[in-house]
Amino acid sequence: MVIYLEACESGSMFENILPNNIKVYATTAANSEESSYACYFDDKRGTYLGDSYSVQWMEDSDQEVLTTETLQKQFKIIKKETTESHVQEFGDMSIAQLHVSEFQGRKDSKPVFVPKVEKDSIRSRDVHIEIV
Repeated sequence: MVIYLEACESGSMFENILPNNIKVYATTAANSEESSYACYFDDKRGTYLGDSYSVQWMEDSDQEVLTTETLQKQFKIIKKETTESHVQEFGDMSIAQLHVSEFQGRKDSKPVFVPKVEKDSIRSRDVHIEIV
């Protein structure tokens, strides 16, 4: 099982809790003591459309060939690209050597590249203040 968890202090869900021998690998948007970050403010809807960590792993999944990319490679890319918080990994690290396609599907598809846009990230817990 692979878990991608987006939440403030999301590392607290697994830190010193998730054993490394039950075939579960988890990555989180933040460590156990920090906020995650919202991004992509949409003026029309008056809200943020994504969170930095979630956007990074979904965009990575769109752009990479999932039958050759490992979870570990994806984690390293997401960690590098998510600069506002400390992306974490927990659990059975041997699972990280498996291909992303084992968990997101094996359908062959062409990578999708979208133009880079400003992410305008803010702390997730400040979103309600920012959109008022």
